[in-house]
Amino acid sequence: MRRRLALAVALLTLACVGFSAWGLGKLAAPDAFGHGLSGPQLAGAMTVLVILMAFMFSTVLVLGAAFLGATSLGNELDSGVLLSVLPRPLRRIELIGGKWLGVFVVLMGYAFFAIACEALVIRWRTGFIAPHVLEAFGFIAAMVGVVLTFALALSLRLAPLTAAFISVVLYGAGWIDGIVHLLGLSLHNDGVSTGTLAAGLVFPTDGLWRGVLYELQPAAVVATGMSGPSSAGPFAVSGPPTVAFLLWCIAWVGLVGWAGVAAFRHRDV
Repeated sequence: MRRRLALAVALLTLACVGFSAWGLGKLAAPDAFGHGLSGPQLAGAMTVLVILMAFMFSTVLVLGAAFLGATSLGNELDSGVLLSVLPRPLRRIELIGGKWLGVFVVLMGYAFFAIACEALVIRWRTGFIAPHVLEAFGFIAAMVGVVLTFALALSLRLAPLTAAFISVVLYGAGWIDGIVHLLGLSLHNDGVSTGTLAAGLVFPTDGLWRGVLYELQPAAVVATGMSGPSSAGPFAVSGPPTVAFLLWCIAWVGLVGWAGVAAFRHRDV
């Protein structure tokens, strides 16, 4: 089952890369009258397209983290497979850590492959080089770590599909919360902006996504009117994540992971 899923994801990714190569070539090529996009126009268009591609792949990775994380231990708990594993000299925290690390490495391997392919295709077809790709990749990895930790911890108390579904819903709610937060800032509504800021700390994926947006050349996005403090669009960004927020994300992962381990220790398998 998982081999078929991996094959399907790989084929779909290659199809997306191939289609984007064709579309980007058409975008950069001159029209029938020999007119093409100027340098600034091409850079602005490519910035928007790169952000859209980053959103697509980050969403795929988050969904993968939710469902793979929730089923990595949840299915084994439900089927009783762990009965033959836990009697061995293996602590439960080591089992959870191994499962988490295994899923995370697989997802990051896929992310590196997909993002590298797209970056090479963009460079080949348009000559555009997306800025700060490694920094954006780091924020995407942090998003995956947050969702994976939550889904895995929740699956130790709830059914795997339930844990995965809740993780996806909270991710989507966090994204909407981030948009409403920017809307409150643009309207100078302190109540909305403060409330949504606090809510965004409960499931901090949107703040990390804004870090991805900031690293992918936010100045060009501001120039197109899609970003900046006065914008409340889904791909707007008012600034980079603060150090305090990044420290909170690290603490959040630690707290949720600790809660999952504590719940697993008191669960009969």
